[in-house]
Amino acid sequence: MKNDPLIEIFQRLLNETHLPNESASELIRRVAGTYAQDLFREASVPLQFLDDMLHDLEQETLEIYRKTTYGCLSLQEYRYNKAKNKKTC
Repeated sequence: MKNDPLIEIFQRLLNETHLPNESASELIRRVAGTYAQDLFREASVPLQFLDDMLHDLEQETLEIYRKTTYGCLSLQEYRYNKAKNKKTC
């Protein structure tokens, strides 16, 4: 079974450490934007649906973010604990 590209992009961007002060909303927008760019390269999406599509992608990414970082108070706390190999926040 092939992994969901949105989840793969999310995991890759979540684990980047060169943006230590990135907020959760910035990460979510970055993930949705990256996925949208990939989608535009592979498929034809009418521009009239762009805003709705980005909104849906951001909502889906927010859900993934909440499930992944459950128990952490911030993205920075999650990344700090991940770097220290702690299992939970």
